[in-house]
Amino acid sequence: MYGADVRAGVLTKLFLSPRIFEDGDEIAKLYLIHELSHLHIRDQLGNYKVSRLPSWFKEGLATYVSDGGGAHTVTEKQAIDSIKSGKHFIPNKTGGFIFQKTASDWSLEHHMFYRQSMMFISYLAAINESGYRKLLLGIENGERFSTALQAALENLWNNFLYEVNKTG
Repeated sequence: MYGADVRAGVLTKLFLSPRIFEDGDEIAKLYLIHELSHLHIRDQLGNYKVSRLPSWFKEGLATYVSDGGGAHTVTEKQAIDSIKSGKHFIPNKTGGFIFQKTASDWSLEHHMFYRQSMMFISYLAAINESGYRKLLLGIENGERFSTALQAALENLWNNFLYEVNKTG
């Protein structure tokens, strides 16, 4: 594909490997929706602005809108157990071309990182739907991610961890 051992990906175009069908048509559909989400954001914002978004946000959003696409090997229960044991990402406010934090920065497998990121995006959407919509529209309208999310990120993440740790 483009030098990575993946089923699908987006650079300036959407690339699909025949491997996308190895887990069946339903999983292939989820991957496609996931990657189309990335392509849509890239088309809306451009390469530079997309690179400024943190990977947890980009992957979490794509996994959220695709109903788990890209994270199908990790269940929510497994992600909760991982978070409870202290194996989780910590949301940062910026991305970058060179110093983008990814799953490996938190010693997580990609599917675990995607599932945890999706769960946090889902949490953000659930606790304040209008605020979540405002965040997405702000980013789409060119606001810096850190400005759009403001200082609430740390409190939201701590609340998310609290909610996850309460679950049985």
